[in-house]
This record gives sequence, C-alpha cells and structure tokens, in this order.
Amino acid sequence: MNGDYEIGLLPDGDKLNDFFDANKDGDLEGEYSHEDSDPGTYNATENIYAGYAMGTLNVGKATVLAGLRIESTQIDYTGNEVVYDADGDYQATNKIESDDSYSHILQTCSCVTA
Repeated sequence: MNGDYEIGLLPDGDKLNDFFDANKDGDLEGEYSHEDSDPGTYNATENIYAGYAMGTLNVGKATVLAGLRIESTQIDYTGNEVVYDADGDYQATNKIESDDSYSHILQTCSCVTA
C-alpha cells in the first residue's frame, strides 16, 4: 500500500438518490423527505475579530489606566424555507440566505491615587 490508505468501495450517490426517488410511496422505513430534512438543513458561519489597547498615565500621585477593546462580528446564514400548498402537501424548498454584522466598542478607565 506504500503508506497510502485505500478507502475501498463506496455507494454511488446518484443510484441511491434514484432508488429513493423511485420508492417515495412510503414503503421504505426511514425514507428521506423534504418535509423532514430540509427545515433542519442550514449553515451558520460566525467570525469574531477583536483588538485591545491599553495605556497608563502617571500624574503626580495618581495613576490613570485606560483601555479600549473593539469587537466586530460577521455572521452568514444559509437555510431552507419549505413551501406547502393549501392542503398541506409539500410543494418546494426555497434556499434562504442572510447575513449580519455588528461591532462593539468597550472602554475602561480607572484612576488610583497613592
């Protein structure tokens, strides 16, 4: 094997989909359905960036310590909206995308005297 790992046989994804599509009449236990799986299929990505700066100032017997932290968050979402007709039968699945971002500035300042 020359140090390489061989995975072996894998199922053919297209043939599996064809099989499940051909057997949608409910005879299969645990069959795939858009109604059951699409609402729970989503992806969320969150990136948080932060930085901090601090400074000290001595004035006579007093020491002033100041700091500033900046946090920025970026979020991307992808999900599904399942559409039903008036009878409650599945019609379609629509892809939904959304994003959001926000930032916070957090400051601190303290003064100590001797």
